[in-house]
Amino acid sequence: MASKGHLLRRLARQNCTGALRRHVRQFASSNCRNTDGVFRALTSERVQRPWVEAFREQGQGSQGSTPSQTPKDRDLSPKKMSDSYHSVVLPLAQEPWLLDTYMNASGHIRIGTILMDLDALAGVVAYKHTGDGVTTVTAAFDRITINHPLTEVCDLEYSGQVTYASGRSSMEITLQVAKAPPAGQKPKPEDIMITAKTTMVCLDPATKKPVNIAPVRTDTDEEKRMFAVGEKNSKLRKELAQRSLLKQTPNDEESDLIHAIWQKQLQYHDPHDQLRKPANAHFMDATQLRTASIMQPQYRNRHHFMIFGGYLLKQTFELAFCCAASFAHTRPTFVSLDPSTFQNPVPVGSVLYMTSTVVYTDPPLVAGQNDPAEQRGKRSELTRVQVRVDTKVRDVEHGTAKPTGQFNYTFTVEKDIKVIPRSYTEMMIFDASAGIWKRWEEGAGSGSVGGLGAGGNEVDFTGGLAGGDKDGDEDDDEWRLEVILDGHDSEIKSLAFCPTAPLLATCSRDKSVWVWEELDEDNFETMAVLQDHEGDVKCVAWHPEEQLLASGSYDDRIRLWREDIDDWACCTLLEGHKGTVWWVEFEPASLVGKVTSGEASTDEQKGVVEERTKAGSRLMSCSDDKTIRVWRRIPKDKPEAPTGQGRMPTIWKNSNFEEEWIEEARLPQVHERPIYSISWSKKTGRVVSAGSDGLIFVYEERWRSSEGKDTEMTDSTPPPETKAADKQTSSPTEWVVIAQIENAHDVFEVNHVVWCPRYDKGKTIDGEEMIISTGDDGEVKAWVVED
Repeated sequence: MASKGHLLRRLARQNCTGALRRHVRQFASSNCRNTDGVFRALTSERVQRPWVEAFREQGQGSQGSTPSQTPKDRDLSPKKMSDSYHSVVLPLAQEPWLLDTYMNASGHIRIGTILMDLDALAGVVAYKHTGDGVTTVTAAFDRITINHPLTEVCDLEYSGQVTYASGRSSMEITLQVAKAPPAGQKPKPEDIMITAKTTMVCLDPATKKPVNIAPVRTDTDEEKRMFAVGEKNSKLRKELAQRSLLKQTPNDEESDLIHAIWQKQLQYHDPHDQLRKPANAHFMDATQLRTASIMQPQYRNRHHFMIFGGYLLKQTFELAFCCAASFAHTRPTFVSLDPSTFQNPVPVGSVLYMTSTVVYTDPPLVAGQNDPAEQRGKRSELTRVQVRVDTKVRDVEHGTAKPTGQFNYTFTVEKDIKVIPRSYTEMMIFDASAGIWKRWEEGAGSGSVGGLGAGGNEVDFTGGLAGGDKDGDEDDDEWRLEVILDGHDSEIKSLAFCPTAPLLATCSRDKSVWVWEELDEDNFETMAVLQDHEGDVKCVAWHPEEQLLASGSYDDRIRLWREDIDDWACCTLLEGHKGTVWWVEFEPASLVGKVTSGEASTDEQKGVVEERTKAGSRLMSCSDDKTIRVWRRIPKDKPEAPTGQGRMPTIWKNSNFEEEWIEEARLPQVHERPIYSISWSKKTGRVVSAGSDGLIFVYEERWRSSEGKDTEMTDSTPPPETKAADKQTSSPTEWVVIAQIENAHDVFEVNHVVWCPRYDKGKTIDGEEMIISTGDDGEVKAWVVED
């Protein structure tokens, strides 16, 4: 098979259009049979050029997307709601050949194809509102409902418009499919067959970051009503996460119900129990169906290298339909697509994996399972079946799977059938989710905080890079769950927000590190799933000035990650610890090149300051081996020019990607048991540590005296072993213990320590710091270091 590069060279040597014109004979028949339908009609407005041209331009390094426009260039003045309206007629009655695409083997309309059409229509509506200066992507479908079944062959009218856009980067689009009315008339309410609401997010084509768009203007009472509904839906989306049993702690009644179901399924496994699993009940894990397919360019979006979201809807619906049919052994009837989200884009050429599972049936098993026979006979045999489809995408070369979305479909079947969770985990998914908490302040003022304009009262706690409001009254603040991020397969050990970009890192017992990007308000996208660690990942930390991420693991190693071209990868592996790495932390940017004991005075000291300034923030780690180590980057004297410009995309790291770090020093080894936590003061540069021995120590870095090295236990000494130690040079600084606390939490372990500003009335000077510690005794304690 010819390679991709060879194919590009062949295309470059010939004029494909001319070659086809010269050598391809036309068919004798001129009868053009229309089987393409709405999707092709709409995507012809979205796809800007043939795939072969986009393929060639990708190989030549040119950009396929429209050049981005800054907010100053784009018109962000309010736009009329009616200006975004778009409709198209699907002439099923007039063009019988269209039924080849829209009718299945049983004579029913293919709902999956309708869903694909709706997403294509949403894209057209979105671009009518935003123009071509931005990229619009489908973030979620809030609801797709079948109001009336499609029981006859008739012409269908698809229509939609933007019904809510506040000026941020997202918009709500309302869509419908109805029996086509006479020209110039609107569909009757009884002729509206399908209604849908979708959320689209707008990105800068070059940076892929969210950009603000023009708000929608309402001129009529009906438009104002639709805008109010859209605003309500926006708030409702944020509240849904708080209602689900999968995303919050169940109350007493729900816990009792879960436990009862769990006990019931245990009885089905007991051979000595007379109760047996009823014939109409099936275990949840036995209902799963899986499939995988390669994503071909025929279903690409207007930017050519990602798959159109409507195609995913079509594929997941058809798998969910098959899952429900396999479960019930009868034809299911589609009722609705419940709130579903798109997480990551699906590149052309990638492999899409889909897993469908029957997750709920209504009436449930516990409702009437042991009812008398006469009452069971009176129950309706119409069962509502909910099917969840989880999707992941895997790049053929990279081999790393990323979640692309979760789709929830509801069907009904004319059969009394139940699904049984086999384990407690299936009933109450283990806490493998991360919550993003935001502050809801009563009357936050008219200032622009956290991205909200005047009059907003939502303060983005995660976006306050400057540290947030220090003097505000927190007594009346209400905290609420804002977003649920799903993906990890086990408990999450640590998380950290990047101070220089809207990125979040999480790590888990499942041995993975996830990097998330906040696109807009409560919309997060998975940027990377990093799986190089061989054990539980205990901690993550961001560099204060770079998009450089550090992680520590049960495998005794530290890995540093950064983005290389278009993917995240490990740029440095730090080895040396002889036990679990419990915590990693970067040196505050304001302290780089500084030593607590004073300014550099000798040439040697000035050389150290210069070298550290070039290297940037150091990294500190603590471990189960009772050591605290300081790592420093070796700066590159002559950075090489980045590669990849004007060339074919590649999975190889560029030559400037990998970094070299050395173990610069170890702090005095004074802990008697594993060290769980360290914290580097932004004000003084001092370090505090705590661990399972119940001790808290405070360290300070000083210039070594000219008389020689101090060899007391409380002074740092170069480590004699490990590969990292072999690279060390003698340092003119030393770390000294200046304070310690014994039995900080009585006989209990100390789990965490951190420096924080002191605001109580007892502070003696502005900017004074204190240490906060937490322990297994359930207490939080505050400590002050007295000089």
